[in-house]
Amino acid sequence: KQNYIFYESILTLVKENRDIKFIIKGKNYWFMNIPYFEKIKKLIDQTENIELYKNTSNSPYELIESTNLTIARYTSLIDEMLYKGRPVIIYDTGGYPSTFFDYGENLVVENYKELKVKFEKWKEDPRKFNENIVNQSRNYFPVYKHNNKVYDLLHTYLESEFKYYMSQ
Repeated sequence: KQNYIFYESILTLVKENRDIKFIIKGKNYWFMNIPYFEKIKKLIDQTENIELYKNTSNSPYELIESTNLTIARYTSLIDEMLYKGRPVIIYDTGGYPSTFFDYGENLVVENYKELKVKFEKWKEDPRKFNENIVNQSRNYFPVYKHNNKVYDLLHTYLESEFKYYMSQ
């Protein structure tokens, strides 16, 4: 149900912004064959400015580097994007991820109305929108260094924590 609500919101945004290309990237698309998603699949197939990303030889990181904005339900890839200072809108469905982690009001929307407001802010001034995202994400991640990956940052942090607890 949460996926359906998310895709329904994205498709509404797509219809209202026909001059912008939208790409849906998922781990897989098997759920599109479930009768419950028949309407969503049909709308995607019939809409010119949206497509399912099916390039399996291309990593999601390459796609992210070429996008202007990412709207996503929570995935660990969001943390990677925030770390790199990429513009993100997190669509919080059913209290996830907000009940576990406070990403802040600049990053999270809970419904279509909030999504549309954030998207319009991005359209008005992408640079300012991204600055707000970067400023908010710096609460969680230190200054980004091009060669660092979130994995390396977390590994270093956990290693130092482990050493601290072992010395007690």
